[in-house]
Amino acid sequence: MKKDIFDRYAHAVADEFGIPTDALFMKTKERHITHARHMLFYLCHKRMMNIASIMLYMRNNEYETGHSSIIYGIHKTESRMDEDSDYVSVAKKIQEEIK
Repeated sequence: MKKDIFDRYAHAVADEFGIPTDALFMKTKERHITHARHMLFYLCHKRMMNIASIMLYMRNNEYETGHSSIIYGIHKTESRMDEDSDYVSVAKKIQEEIK
């Protein structure tokens, strides 16, 4: 159940950020991709997915990440949302699409 939601969020985030879905799972630090990945972490967290589950789903897509990296991404997205209303709009749009 949660895996399906994770996958739907991944596709929606990739679409919103204008990147291929598989880019979310590439080892890169390109800003537009890391921002998208952080948004994915944030949305999953808000959907009450625990960090261990997010780590597992990322690993299932061949992307190894740790607990602290996911927490960092969530906090960075919250910070961006405080500074940029577009981030709030994107998050709300995706959350509305995936209920």
